[in-house]
Amino acid sequence: MQLFQEALDYRQTQPDALATRIAKWCVGKALRALARTERALEVQQALLAEYEAIGKRDGFVFEELAECHDALGDKSRARRYFALAYAELSRDRDFVQHEAARLERIGKLGGVL
Repeated sequence: MQLFQEALDYRQTQPDALATRIAKWCVGKALRALARTERALEVQQALLAEYEAIGKRDGFVFEELAECHDALGDKSRARRYFALAYAELSRDRDFVQHEAARLERIGKLGGVL
């Protein structure tokens, strides 16, 4: 966790907004992996707001939001975010090619498969 936070701290001093958002996502994912799910959800919700502010969507953020809601027992919200994740990630050729099983899981949990 400390290394992810240090990477984020560094990225925040650089002009690359995308790299900073990726570092934030990594912190959120690590928090969820450490069972700090409520804090992880806060990080991903803030990222969602950042993406919305620039008129973009990110399937990986949707996936993490889904995983957080699922872990917290909110199956309805989880399903919604899994569906959104599937919609975005199924457009990514590399993801489709290299993460087929993960994409199928996301689609099933989102109720789109």
